[in-house]
Amino acid sequence: RFRHMHILPDPSLVFGELAGYWDQLTASQTKEAVRQFTAFGVVVARHNIASHMYQYSKSKQVGFCGDVEFKILDDTNPTMTNYLNLLADLAFYTGVGSKTTQGMGQVVRIMKDEL
Repeated sequence: RFRHMHILPDPSLVFGELAGYWDQLTASQTKEAVRQFTAFGVVVARHNIASHMYQYSKSKQVGFCGDVEFKILDDTNPTMTNYLNLLADLAFYTGVGSKTTQGMGQVVRIMKDEL
């Protein structure tokens, strides 16, 4: 099966995947609502990333390393804002993207006041 490799952080893909993990853990169904909200309500505000390729024995994996800051454009929905913050914290435990069990997709959340 072919999977498209994304080397740029798309908020709807990042948070949609995290919502999928949360849905599996809690038996809730929020993934589609998160994808819809983040498709237009969340943007990459700042980044300092570089793409990298990792060569596996039979395949290649392309991704990126660096810092990404997401900005919620619509702050009139505090429930969704809180939920996206919860998902950002979850990313440390689940990773994001493919091959997370092999060390890819690692995430460390850094709050603005920690910079």
